Amino acid sequence: MVLLKQLKAASVQFDHLLAEKDFRACRVSCYSGIAQADARDERLRWLNNLSGTEILAGNFLTALAISRGASPLASESSDHFLKGNHHTNYAAALSCLGTHDEAFVEYAVAEYHYIECGREDLMASVQNNVGYLYVQLGQPVKALDYLERAREKYQRLEDWARLAEVHESIAAAYRAKAVL
Repeated sequence: MVLLKQLKAASVQFDHLLAEKDFRACRVSCYSGIAQADARDERLRWLNNLSGTEILAGNFLTALAISRGASPLASESSDHFLKGNHHTNYAAALSCLGTHDEAFVEYAVAEYHYIECGREDLMASVQNNVGYLYVQLGQPVKALDYLERAREKYQRLEDWARLAEVHESIAAAYRAKAVL
């Protein structure tokens, strides 16, 4: 029970550091969590946090290496939420590095895992990411299909902040469509 409380406290501290964009402290927190993790899924959770930190810090090659290294843990895990997070980070790193075909595959796998664990909010996030990637690739019609599904989910969930993000992506898709 004490260990569980310590892990929860460390996770809350990590979330706070990430919100403040203190990437150095986030890395320290993640490496500490990885070193202390005695279970596969806990280790995967911290590796996902570390990969996400590196993506937000703009270190896409590092994030990709972390995600690749964590792949065996994700494969062995039965936790669909953790697996979805792993594949989302993997896809984001690939996308930022211009490896779009692989990114689409990873996003599809992430969406599957979020469906399995019932996380409609995270399914919508993946759909927004895929839609925006299609906008960047000059395929606004395909983008709008994904973005509309994300919009519907966020509207149903009444997540107005995320809905605003999707609306920005939809606007970008329509601007791209007007240029074609």
